Amino acid sequence: MDTQRYTIEAIIPVDAGENDILERAASLHYLADFSTADVLVTEAKKRGLRLLPAAKFESIPGKGAKANIDGMEVRVGSPKFLVEERIAVPVSFAEVIQAHSREGKTVIVVLSGRSCSGALILTSSIKQEPARVLPPQTKKPAFGSVFTRSLLIACIVVVAVLVSLAWYQI
Repeated sequence: MDTQRYTIEAIIPVDAGENDILERAASLHYLADFSTADVLVTEAKKRGLRLLPAAKFESIPGKGAKANIDGMEVRVGSPKFLVEERIAVPVSFAEVIQAHSREGKTVIVVLSGRSCSGALILTSSIKQEPARVLPPQTKKPAFGSVFTRSLLIACIVVVAVLVSLAWYQI
């Protein structure tokens, strides 16, 4: 079975520091149980960061997640949030995340309130696990042979009963 593994390539700050961006993203991804949660939580722990308590958590299908952290609505997810919420970002930031998206990288945008904190750029790779060899299965009789055997036994029993009834009536 192949599994997808993510690595953090970059954290691009706009209105917050790298650690704040990572801490918020890891906290929400952990709650949402996203496939990217492992790498974010692991990196946050390496940096001595903690998962922040979140209230009113909500997963937003196809986009990301949101919750209240320290009294502020925090959203993490795709760059779609920026467009849909009409969040202003520096042109250079928009160009960088578009370039990474075009390269097939995962871009996670972190919004705090009505401003963009920054983004995380993740690369993914497929880890191929060796195929497992299944033990040979013992052959079980097919349904037809079981049915035929059972029918044969039933016929023998019926014939034996009929023969014994006929024998005693003579």
